[in-house]
Amino acid sequence: TAPPATHSHRRAITLVAYNVNTANDRFDAVIAALRATDADVIAVLETNGRWSRALRRVDTRYQVLTHPRADNFGLTVLTRLPVRRWRVRHMSGAKTPAIDVRVDVGGTPVRIIAVHTVPPTSATWSSHRDAQLAEVAALAQEATAAMVVLGDFNATPWCAPMLRFAEVSGLVDSLQGLGAQPSWPGFLGPLGIPIDHVWHSPTLVR
Repeated sequence: TAPPATHSHRRAITLVAYNVNTANDRFDAVIAALRATDADVIAVLETNGRWSRALRRVDTRYQVLTHPRADNFGLTVLTRLPVRRWRVRHMSGAKTPAIDVRVDVGGTPVRIIAVHTVPPTSATWSSHRDAQLAEVAALAQEATAAMVVLGDFNATPWCAPMLRFAEVSGLVDSLQGLGAQPSWPGFLGPLGIPIDHVWHSPTLVR
């Protein structure tokens, strides 16, 4: 979850990243939690067909952009902001998807990319994860509109691939100055590590 972000001289917007865990069947509890956020944009990770259908019950004000998969890499974006266009990107290496959507914020275009990189559980998957982060960083570097990248990066802020991501992308960590915010594994609470992130253009400020 990220603090509200604002575009200069424009209204605040709130974005949330939420990993449901594909095998989880607590649909009602998750839907209630998502409703409680009252966020403008919600990126939901690990959505299969069941989750894709269930998320349509969150709120009729949301447009549902979904790419369900049977594994842990399906994605769904719920947005109350007007959608200019959107597409599914199949990322480098493992070809897992990212949802790339352009929304309108008070007449200003903002590009949002929801990602779930592969976990670095082997040398091959580590290289795939690093390539995916590099691909998103290059997209941010070339972007002409303000950008937000959010989701499960499967990387801590201090690891080498994320340091390169920060340098190349020009984006800002939404938790900068707020200390470590562990997100995985959930059962460890404050003893976990932060691998879920929201990064944004400097022109989008908390």
